[in-house]
Amino acid sequence: MCGLAPALWVLIVFRAFQALGAAMLQANSVALIAEAMPGRSLARGIGVQGTAQALGLACGPAVGGALIALGGWRLIFFVNAPIGVAGIALGWFLLPRSRSLRPRGETNDVAGAVMLGLAVATILTFLSLENRADRPVTAGLMVLAAAVVSTLVFVRHERRHPMPLIDFRMLRPRRLSVGLAGGLVSYLLLFGVLFVVPYYLAATRTGLLRAGLELAVLPIAIAITAPYAGRQAARHGTSRFTAAGLFILGVGLVGIAVWHDPLGLMLGLAVAGLGLGVFIPANSAGVMTAAPAQRTGVVSGILNMSRGLGTAFGVAITSLLYMAAAGAWGTSPLDVSAISAGRGMTVAVAVLAFIAVLTSVLTLVGRDDLSAGRARIRPGAVQRAKSQATVVRRSLMDRFVIHGSVRSTDGG
Repeated sequence: MCGLAPALWVLIVFRAFQALGAAMLQANSVALIAEAMPGRSLARGIGVQGTAQALGLACGPAVGGALIALGGWRLIFFVNAPIGVAGIALGWFLLPRSRSLRPRGETNDVAGAVMLGLAVATILTFLSLENRADRPVTAGLMVLAAAVVSTLVFVRHERRHPMPLIDFRMLRPRRLSVGLAGGLVSYLLLFGVLFVVPYYLAATRTGLLRAGLELAVLPIAIAITAPYAGRQAARHGTSRFTAAGLFILGVGLVGIAVWHDPLGLMLGLAVAGLGLGVFIPANSAGVMTAAPAQRTGVVSGILNMSRGLGTAFGVAITSLLYMAAAGAWGTSPLDVSAISAGRGMTVAVAVLAFIAVLTSVLTLVGRDDLSAGRARIRPGAVQRAKSQATVVRRSLMDRFVIHGSVRSTDGG
């Protein structure tokens, strides 16, 4: 429907409809891996997922540009239709059925869902307004006040509701809360870099093809590192890998901040990508192993929401820093000189590097082990899914043998 949209407002409506499906897909992606993988293999599985995400991030701009050149912007949407059909078929036959379900009817916090949506929407609206030089000051203050009030009202409602959408008591374990905060910070750093570097390349009159290849270095480095880092995190514990990944990321950001020529920029992006490849699977595995067995879907959704907020914060913060340091406030960031753009990128990326190193140090405090946390919180997880072959066999049996005819007593 996006590809068939006759006007911009129609496209926006169908993009919002797409977001409903994206929310269901992203919110449960890590939970599905946690359900399917044995405890000691969880980090490795999330590392493979991180590789797929990184390759998509690397290929997306290049493939999108080629599709626009071949058939216009509508082709970007049409090309996903057969991919979606294939995904539905593969998911129907191969995705495992959940074995750790919450009791039916346990959550009916519709008001909490509405309040959460309002809180997030007002926060993102405020960040969007802050990046516009022509916005009225009063409008920004009003939206900021609405964001604070809606967030406080949501927290108060959840604490009083007997069956809340998000049980804040569940987030009290330090490993879980720090892991969620780390997910936010990592995407703040990732998309902060991916936002500010293209403006610098545009100011230095770098060609589009070369700029795309240089930016692709970061996600390619993630794709190379994530599977191996996931396997090692499963053996040696997740906390030390999250701290090491953030520190390596900070080193790469420092390199970008002080070395602007093409070689220095690519080396810095490569080191930053290696750091993120180490951090992402370890952090995701640490969060999911700390989640209670019947709350993996909720925690997976919160993790992806924190990443989305990190993306928004990263774009907002780096935009403000870049515009202020480059002296481009009130003008287009594409209109600054190469010298001003270099100054703006140095300041913005240096702040990101400081955030990375500081978060790395904080992550080391009270570190713990992946396998220990999994054994303590989800003792039956390894026995429920000893191997991928068992998971696929169960799913195929459900679909081909008993689906639609015989139902087990537990609702499966």
